[in-house]
Amino acid sequence: MSRSKSNKPQSAGQSPGRVSRPTPGARSLRTSSLLVLVSVVFVVALLMVVSLVEFMLKPDPAVRAGPMYVTLTLTTGAAMLMLVLALNASFLPFLSRERAPNVQLVMWAMASPVS
Repeated sequence: MSRSKSNKPQSAGQSPGRVSRPTPGARSLRTSSLLVLVSVVFVVALLMVVSLVEFMLKPDPAVRAGPMYVTLTLTTGAAMLMLVLALNASFLPFLSRERAPNVQLVMWAMASPVS
């Protein structure tokens, strides 16, 4: 006969869903990894903006400008949304939990290859 979950003894003062606080080492590791994530996403977004501005100011004659403008605009927008989502997930939570998946969906749609 198997025992149900309610028959198992529980430690005093803790509910089944309660989790202990992270240690200071784990908290600093999380903070530093989030800082690295935001830094990498910031660099990618900055490089995309620089690429877009360079192409707008001095287009490459070997590349058809129309599709390149569309591609650069969409990927730069996706990189900027990725930066917003990284900031929201780490240090500045300004999007609601309901809105963040919608922004993520728009980001992935903008970053998908243009056919």
